[in-house]
Amino acid sequence: MTAPTNFQIASKTTRSPGKFYQRRWFRVILFTCLLGVCLVAGLLMTGLFFIETRPAQDFIQKQVNKAIPGTLSWEQFRLDLRAGRVQISGVHLKGVSGKELAGISLVSAKVDWSGLTRQKIELTQVLIDKPVLDISMS
Repeated sequence: MTAPTNFQIASKTTRSPGKFYQRRWFRVILFTCLLGVCLVAGLLMTGLFFIETRPAQDFIQKQVNKAIPGTLSWEQFRLDLRAGRVQISGVHLKGVSGKELAGISLVSAKVDWSGLTRQKIELTQVLIDKPVLDISMS
């Protein structure tokens, strides 16, 4: 018995340069899109952490106080996106003369995120703890 001698070497399938470049561009575009998504998510998370810092709170208070007569201040602001809850503690409203007009120890509100698609901020539940209001005639 003799061994067969007509072995054929399998020819390599040649890839056309067009498919190689298409795959390469697909990878580049996919990597760029993933990088963009990660960058946007990172900026969003950074912004959410920054909004709870004291410098950001001071900036927001200055902007609010420019728009109203008197002074509005608060001690702490917390934003919980997963629960859809905003909490502001130590709220004080002072008049133009500097006299305190109102104070609230805690304001907690539950935000309905679906309202943002209609460009509205909708609160489904608001809890006001220990409000103080001074309505004196002077």
